[in-house]
Amino acid sequence: MEIWSEVLFGDRQINRSLIGIDDNFFALGGHSLKAAIMVSKIHRELKVKIPLAEVFKTPTPRALAQYIINTAEDRYTSIEPLEKKEYYALSSAQKRLYILQQMELTGTAYNMPEAIPLEKEPDIDKLQQTFVQLINHHKSLRTSFHLVKDEPVQKIHEKVEFEIEYFNLATDEENYNAPVQKKDRAV
Repeated sequence: MEIWSEVLFGDRQINRSLIGIDDNFFALGGHSLKAAIMVSKIHRELKVKIPLAEVFKTPTPRALAQYIINTAEDRYTSIEPLEKKEYYALSSAQKRLYILQQMELTGTAYNMPEAIPLEKEPDIDKLQQTFVQLINHHKSLRTSFHLVKDEPVQKIHEKVEFEIEYFNLATDEENYNAPVQKKDRAV
C-alpha cells in the first residue's frame, strides 16, 4: 500500500489509510505512466517483476498482492551510468542519421518546426526558465556531434546557453521578416 500511495499521491498530505485493498489504481488517479513507475518500484523494493499489462488486468492492491505472492523472486539490477568522458561513441542509428545529415547540410529534414498560437502574452522569463530546466535535465538536449579522427562522436555538455528570441507578429513585423542571426550553440 505504501508504494501505491507514493506513486499515486507523492508528497501530498493525503490520508493514505483511505486506500482500500479493493480500490482500483486507475479510479484513484493512476494512469499508464504511474503504473510503469509503480511496477519499477515494486521490482526494486519487493524483488518481483510484474509485467505492466498485469496492472491493467489486476488493478487492486489485493489482486496485485496475490500476483506477487505467486511470482518467483527476480532481483532488481539498476543500470549504472557510464564513466564521464570527453566524447562517446555513437550508436549505429546515430551514425546513420549523422551521415545522412552530412550529405545535405542545408536540409532541414530532421527539424520539426511548429507554431503554437498563444491567447495572451507569454511570461518569457518563466518560459525560458522552463526550457533551461528541461535542457539541464535531459542530456540529449545538451549533446552535440563532432568528427574526431574521422569518426563521428557525441559530446555531452555540462551546460549550454539558451535564450528565447521572442517576436510579436502584431508589432514586430519588420523584425520578424529580418534574417535571423545564427548563434553558435551546442543545442
